[in-house]
Amino acid sequence: MFLKNILNSMKEKQEARVRKQATKSTAVGLGIGAFVGAVAGILFAPKEGKETRKDIADGAKKAADGAKKAADSAKVKAQDSYSNLKTKMSDLSSCKKEACDCGDTTKAPVTEAVVTEAVVTEAVVTEAPQEDKEKKIK
Repeated sequence: MFLKNILNSMKEKQEARVRKQATKSTAVGLGIGAFVGAVAGILFAPKEGKETRKDIADGAKKAADGAKKAADSAKVKAQDSYSNLKTKMSDLSSCKKEACDCGDTTKAPVTEAVVTEAVVTEAVVTEAPQEDKEKKIK
């Protein structure tokens, strides 16, 4: 029974990977198709070549501006996340250092931070046992 559960789990994980890859491929295909359709629509539009080239240049400029704005926004968010992470880790480090000042590092609080893509999603400080706090106070 245990082996059957393991095999089923492995099979489910493999199926999930296949579904994820299929979804990714479909999204890429749709994106490429949309791009090709837009280009074909512009090129076969009943406009003069000069107008069409101007429209293409304007569209490219708008896309470049949009990409620059998105990159700037992402940069600002990343810098904010980094500074928040740095502050939280510094705070956690100082808490751990204060708890370790009692000399017994085996019972010091455990400091843990879960970081995903440079964003702190969770920070946990567990407290030392009560008896250690009493030792520190004395």
